Amino acid sequence: MKLIDHTPYLSGNGDVSFLNQMLASLKFGSSWYPEIQAQKIVVGHLQDNLSKGYTLVRNLPLPGSDAVIPLILLGPAGVFVLVVTPLKGTFQAKADTWGELVSGKMRSTPANLLVRASRMARAIQRYLQKQGNEVAVVDAGNRSGHAYRQPAPNRARGDERWHRAFHHHDQPVQS
Repeated sequence: MKLIDHTPYLSGNGDVSFLNQMLASLKFGSSWYPEIQAQKIVVGHLQDNLSKGYTLVRNLPLPGSDAVIPLILLGPAGVFVLVVTPLKGTFQAKADTWGELVSGKMRSTPANLLVRASRMARAIQRYLQKQGNEVAVVDAGNRSGHAYRQPAPNRARGDERWHRAFHHHDQPVQS
C-alpha cells in the first residue's frame, strides 16, 4: 500500500517531538496528538493487510476549505473516508443520534462521528467531481449506521486520476 502523508509536525521518521505536539495542539486543539496516535495504529494495520493496489492519503487539507480529512483510502473498490478516533467505549447509532452505551443506556456524546464521516465523504466527493472524476455515492451516515457504496460507472482504470487528485508534490510518499 502506498501512503501519501500530509500530516503536519511529523519528523522524517513519522514521530512528533514534544515541541511539535505543543505547537500542533495550539493550532488544532488538544485532541490532535491522540488522534494522530490512533491514526498511526490504523495506518499500520492497513499497511500490513492491503496490497499494492491501494493508496492511503493521510490528513489531507482540502483546497479551498478549512477541512482536513483524516484518512482517505483509494483502491479497486473506490474511495473511502475513514475517521479514526482515540475514543474508547461502546458506541451506538440510532437514527440521527450517536451516543455511548453506559450501563445499557445510550448517553449522548458531543461529537457524532457518523455525521462527521458523512460530511467528510461528501466534501471529498465534491472535491473529486471538481477535478473531473466520476465518484460513487458514499453514505456513512445512513439510518442503519452501515456504510454502503454504489458503483461508479466508467471509472478510470486503476484509479490513476483519483491518486493524482490527492497527491501534492511537496508531500512525502511512502510505499
